[in-house]
Amino acid sequence: IVIDQSDEPITSKEILHIDPRIKIIIDEKRSAPHARNIGVVEAKGEVLVFFDDDVIPQSDNIIALHLENYTNPVIGMVAGRVKQPYETKTVKTPGKVLRPIYMVYGGFNAIKRQKATNVIGCNFSMRLVIWNKIGGMDEYFVRGVNHEESELAIRVAKAGYEIVFDPRPFVHHLEWGKGGNRDMAKSRREYRYWIFHHWTYVFRKHGSVFALPLFLIAVILRIGFYTITDRDLKVGALALKGMFDQLTRKS
Repeated sequence: IVIDQSDEPITSKEILHIDPRIKIIIDEKRSAPHARNIGVVEAKGEVLVFFDDDVIPQSDNIIALHLENYTNPVIGMVAGRVKQPYETKTVKTPGKVLRPIYMVYGGFNAIKRQKATNVIGCNFSMRLVIWNKIGGMDEYFVRGVNHEESELAIRVAKAGYEIVFDPRPFVHHLEWGKGGNRDMAKSRREYRYWIFHHWTYVFRKHGSVFALPLFLIAVILRIGFYTITDRDLKVGALALKGMFDQLTRKS
């Protein structure tokens, strides 16, 4: 099932020769969570497997490798291995959601199967029954394309299911510069704004008022880090604005 949100949608001639079972859905709403939600409506299986359009599979039978994990009934979600263009080394542990501040960090280029707290949107899977139980993806995440898969993983864990990282279903992520949602955050400054806006949204949705001081400290430290590494004071200013805009949002 291909959900195409590009300015110049793909045509059936360009893709159906690969396999006539492929279904193409043209969607004008640019939103990764929305795309996944409408794709799931068309899905027929018991396990959902998600990939982005700019990945190159490095594993044979990559879908079967995802499915092998679901022989264990307590596993509700699987994060696959992802190598980003800028990564030169593997990591020991996959990316995490750090409670109680719900900070998202780390990469997914690990080589050891292990329990996890997070997934990455370009290569993950989960049970359809859990997706329906927790309500699918939150479509509030409409800009910048970040945090939506982490927020989904938080709800899977809260529902009592385990998340596992499996390095065997492995993709190279190209981080392609055009198409779909890629113009939603056109500059680094705008991208940082939406990172902190969305992080604050996740904290508001799942965090506790008792953890608010820790959250604010973590935000300030991380904004300082980005301001230094980006060498741009406006990055820090926009990141702070993203947090405050979300904290003061009424609904």
